[in-house]
Amino acid sequence: RPRGLIAAFDALLGRPVSMRALALLRVLTGAIVLLHLEPFLSDGLDGRTYGDAFHEPYAAWYPEVPEAAYVGLLCMGAVAAIAMSLGFLTRLATATTFSIVAYNLFVSTTHFHNNRAYLVIVLGLLAVAPCGRELSLDAWLRRHRDRPALALTAPAWPLWLLRFESSAIYGASGLSKLLDPDWFGGTITWQRVVRARDDLEATPLPDWAISVLTDRGFHTGVAPMIVLTELFI
Repeated sequence: RPRGLIAAFDALLGRPVSMRALALLRVLTGAIVLLHLEPFLSDGLDGRTYGDAFHEPYAAWYPEVPEAAYVGLLCMGAVAAIAMSLGFLTRLATATTFSIVAYNLFVSTTHFHNNRAYLVIVLGLLAVAPCGRELSLDAWLRRHRDRPALALTAPAWPLWLLRFESSAIYGASGLSKLLDPDWFGGTITWQRVVRARDDLEATPLPDWAISVLTDRGFHTGVAPMIVLTELFI
């Protein structure tokens, strides 16, 4: 019986499936990487890097490159992210993007956020998946040169692994908020919006919308929807 389960599991992970979903994810993730790198790049080009403030690497042996090289890496990461979205030299571009984003995350514990760690996970899986065979310049150039198209299917394991990672992250986050009365009751979201009221007032939002967003009762109704959405995902 265990051997049968293992064989079924192997068949599930090895079954050829379409990689279109991962190709679309690759296109969107490149744009997310640009948004992620923008504040680091902006500070770096202004002469400010992680080395100018308190920072703590995850390991004593972790390499810390000179400031100019660090800014150069960030620029390379932005270029690689654009190439990844376009699907140009997809495997190289995706691996480069993953390496630079991961390096920047681990160069200091102050860089860590859950969303950044999740971005590194997604990039790592895209780097090992054949996600450039469609929705890419590589595929277009291959057709333009009358070269045979590559198979649009591949073993399913990267897709299932990404699904597992996503489910684990959203499940853990949603469950922890479900058990936290301050989160499920809207206290935390309300406090965060109230603290950011000055930023809201600087936006084009009308006064009535700001009043709604900062109303305590609004968050009492919205917070459970946020938690249940995470659990649904």
